[in-house]
Amino acid sequence: MPPDLLHALATVVVTGGLVAGAVVAVAARSPGEGLRCLLDFLLAAGLLRLAAGPTWESIAVAALTVVVRLLVSRSFRLAAAQSAPPAGHV
Repeated sequence: MPPDLLHALATVVVTGGLVAGAVVAVAARSPGEGLRCLLDFLLAAGLLRLAAGPTWESIAVAALTVVVRLLVSRSFRLAAAQSAPPAGHV
Protein backbone atom coordinates (compact mmCIF):
# COMPACT_ATOMS: atom_id res chain seq x y z
CA MET A 1 0.00 0.00 0.00
CA PRO A 2 1.19 3.52 -0.66
CA PRO A 3 2.55 5.26 2.44
CA ASP A 4 0.17 8.21 2.01
CA LEU A 5 -2.81 5.86 2.12
CA LEU A 6 -1.49 4.17 5.26
CA HIS A 7 -1.02 7.54 6.96
CA ALA A 8 -4.56 8.53 5.99
CA LEU A 9 -5.89 5.24 7.37
CA ALA A 10 -3.95 5.80 10.58
CA THR A 11 -5.64 9.20 10.94
CA VAL A 12 -9.04 7.58 10.43
CA VAL A 13 -8.19 4.95 13.05
CA VAL A 14 -7.19 7.64 15.57
CA THR A 15 -10.44 9.51 14.94
CA GLY A 16 -12.40 6.28 15.32
CA GLY A 17 -10.50 5.56 18.51
CA LEU A 18 -11.44 8.91 20.00
CA VAL A 19 -15.09 8.29 19.23
CA ALA A 20 -15.02 4.65 20.37
CA GLY A 21 -13.16 5.53 23.56
CA ALA A 22 -15.72 8.18 24.43
CA VAL A 23 -18.62 5.83 23.70
CA VAL A 24 -17.08 3.04 25.79
CA ALA A 25 -16.33 5.42 28.67
CA VAL A 26 -19.93 6.64 28.72
CA ALA A 27 -21.55 3.24 28.15
CA ALA A 28 -19.42 1.47 30.74
CA ARG A 29 -19.44 4.48 33.07
CA SER A 30 -15.73 3.95 33.34
CA PRO A 31 -13.16 6.40 31.97
CA GLY A 32 -10.56 3.67 32.39
CA GLU A 33 -12.33 1.35 29.98
CA GLY A 34 -12.61 4.20 27.49
CA LEU A 35 -8.91 4.94 27.85
CA ARG A 36 -7.99 1.31 27.25
CA CYS A 37 -10.15 1.26 24.13
CA LEU A 38 -8.53 4.47 22.87
CA LEU A 39 -5.04 3.07 23.49
CA ASP A 40 -5.87 -0.02 21.42
CA PHE A 41 -6.87 2.22 18.52
CA LEU A 42 -3.73 4.34 18.97
CA LEU A 43 -1.62 1.19 18.85
CA ALA A 44 -3.33 0.16 15.61
CA ALA A 45 -2.68 3.60 14.13
CA GLY A 46 0.96 3.43 15.20
CA LEU A 47 1.36 0.05 13.54
CA LEU A 48 -0.21 1.39 10.33
CA ARG A 49 2.27 4.26 10.35
CA LEU A 50 5.05 1.77 10.99
CA ALA A 51 3.93 -0.24 7.95
CA ALA A 52 4.05 2.92 5.82
CA GLY A 53 7.77 3.14 6.29
CA PRO A 54 9.67 2.05 9.35
CA THR A 55 11.45 5.07 10.75
CA TRP A 56 12.93 5.38 14.20
CA GLU A 57 10.15 7.80 15.06
CA SER A 58 7.38 5.39 14.02
CA ILE A 59 9.08 2.55 15.91
CA ALA A 60 9.38 4.72 19.03
CA VAL A 61 5.73 5.81 18.83
CA ALA A 62 4.51 2.22 18.47
CA ALA A 63 6.75 1.03 21.32
CA LEU A 64 5.72 3.89 23.58
CA THR A 65 2.05 3.20 22.89
CA VAL A 66 2.55 -0.44 23.89
CA VAL A 67 4.31 0.58 27.11
CA VAL A 68 1.62 3.12 28.03
CA ARG A 69 -1.12 0.56 27.28
CA LEU A 70 0.56 -2.00 29.55
CA LEU A 71 1.09 0.50 32.36
CA VAL A 72 -2.49 1.77 32.21
CA SER A 73 -3.91 -1.76 32.19
CA ARG A 74 -1.73 -2.80 35.09
CA SER A 75 -2.59 0.26 37.16
CA PHE A 76 -6.33 -0.29 36.62
CA ARG A 77 -6.01 -3.95 37.59
CA LEU A 78 -4.11 -3.03 40.76
CA ALA A 79 -6.63 -0.33 41.66
CA ALA A 80 -9.52 -2.76 41.13
CA ALA A 81 -7.82 -5.42 43.24
CA GLN A 82 -7.21 -2.97 46.09
CA SER A 83 -10.79 -1.68 46.06
CA ALA A 84 -12.34 -5.17 45.95
CA PRO A 85 -13.47 -6.60 49.29
CA PRO A 86 -11.32 -9.41 50.70
CA ALA A 87 -12.33 -12.95 49.76
CA GLY A 88 -15.07 -14.30 51.98
CA HIS A 89 -16.50 -10.85 52.80
CA VAL A 90 -19.69 -9.59 51.25
